[in-house]
Amino acid sequence: MSTAWRARQTGDHLLVDADRPVEQDAWMPSSLRQPTVAIIGAGMSGICMAIMLREAGIADVTVYEKAAELGGTWRDNSYPGLFCDVPSRFYQFTFATNPNWSQLFSPGAEIQHYFRDVAERYRLDECIRYNTEVVRAEFDGERWQVSLSTGETTTVDFLISATGILHHPRYPQIEGIDDFGGSLPGVD
Repeated sequence: MSTAWRARQTGDHLLVDADRPVEQDAWMPSSLRQPTVAIIGAGMSGICMAIMLREAGIADVTVYEKAAELGGTWRDNSYPGLFCDVPSRFYQFTFATNPNWSQLFSPGAEIQHYFRDVAERYRLDECIRYNTEVVRAEFDGERWQVSLSTGETTTVDFLISATGILHHPRYPQIEGIDDFGGSLPGVD
């Protein structure tokens, strides 16, 4: 038996799934409304979450991306020889497969292109705010108060962190690296 999370309002009760009444708590609104969702980061996870939420019928989704382009680690890293360490057919969305990967382990630029293509197909530019970093987020007991690098503040029901960890380069402890005049891989 599958559990369905369907709900409908009947008087002072909220009926969930198998018509079992659930007493309405303070956290349940008196009338059902569309939730507001903010996603921090437009890398692989943020792209996937935005698409899945919109496909589920949640229309009020905003993705805040600190950079001018989506892609996360694949946008930030562009050094020679950059390839995915997972076979390409596994490193893609099941709802947007790419049968035309150039190699078993695709180069970073090809993965970045794939993410741009998926975002375009699912019209994510409608909900991504580029060059907008979330600088603070605080839950007030009911909703999230989100402060942005633009000076704006917004309030949302749900806040999803999709910031990733692979976009911060780690360099070895080499004497003189801070004085190096050339470019360092992953920084350009």
